[in-house]
Amino acid sequence: MLMKTLRMLLLAGIVMAGFSVWVWAGEIRLENGDRLTGEIVKMDAEVIIIKTVYAGKLAVKRDQVVCVKTTKEHAFMLQSKKVLAGRAECSSDGLLEIVNDQTQMSETLALVDLKAINPPPGVLWKGNVVAGGSVSSGNTDSRGVNGSVMLQFRADRHRGTMRAKGNYNETSDIIDVQNASGSLKYDYFLTKKLFTYGQGLVEHDKFQDLDLRYTVGPGLGYQFIESSSLSLFAEAGISYVNENRAVSQNQDYTSGRWSVGFDWQMIPDRLKFFHLHEGYIRMEDPDDFFLRSQQGFRLPLVQSFYATFEFDFDYNHRPAPGTKNNDRRYIFGLTYEFENY
Repeated sequence: MLMKTLRMLLLAGIVMAGFSVWVWAGEIRLENGDRLTGEIVKMDAEVIIIKTVYAGKLAVKRDQVVCVKTTKEHAFMLQSKKVLAGRAECSSDGLLEIVNDQTQMSETLALVDLKAINPPPGVLWKGNVVAGGSVSSGNTDSRGVNGSVMLQFRADRHRGTMRAKGNYNETSDIIDVQNASGSLKYDYFLTKKLFTYGQGLVEHDKFQDLDLRYTVGPGLGYQFIESSSLSLFAEAGISYVNENRAVSQNQDYTSGRWSVGFDWQMIPDRLKFFHLHEGYIRMEDPDDFFLRSQQGFRLPLVQSFYATFEFDFDYNHRPAPGTKNNDRRYIFGLTYEFENY
């Protein structure tokens, strides 16, 4: 009797589990006739993400999808930015019917008129914090620390980016590296890809005879591509440069500025490459220029933590007397990344 009861309970549990999966299932139908079932997580301009019980989250190219069906309520954003709440019925290929069970209202629309499913918040933000250090002992006693912070927000046509960075090192109790920098940049998108910007940069480097250098100026930029897996932009403009030095002569001048930023998920969820550089060239003397760059790789460790291998290269074609024209830094650190989308 007991075994029979247990079998009945087990069977009931299996039935209820299957029923609950069916209740919460969504479905996407592909151009070739295939169907995928699971929970619709989100859709953007490129892909639809569906969470399946058999393969986890799958990203399906949007142009391969002809119909979407959901059994629970989602937020559907149209190309006009209007947002509809409800579940999606697949009336025919290329058409959706958004049904709101509370209001008993429905609206039919073409799939191409749908901008997103479960769109991210109005203001998107992301950032990272990197910390690293080194210690050596023996013939040479050395210890150093380095760190950086990046924070970026994006809202419709607006994008703002803040960066800060610092490096410090002592060898045999003598300071031989001490520098820091910080920057702010605001972008306003005139079109989906073309933007104007205003930026400011502050730098200090004791061993480049640089008490303080600041730059400020406007320019134009172009966002060639921007997605979760690949991003590329380029900028060009003008900047006012002011340099206060401890030993050599102070100076200020107008310069041209250029910058390139590139991020690439080389192996999705396994290996990320990043590169950012900016250069300044003096208007009245093109032989006087300097540039700053950082590039490297990030490998995921656990959740939002990454191991970072970074190479920074700074170059000054006309350095202060008694200083070298380039600085190289090899950085190994721990990175924490965060975002709200």
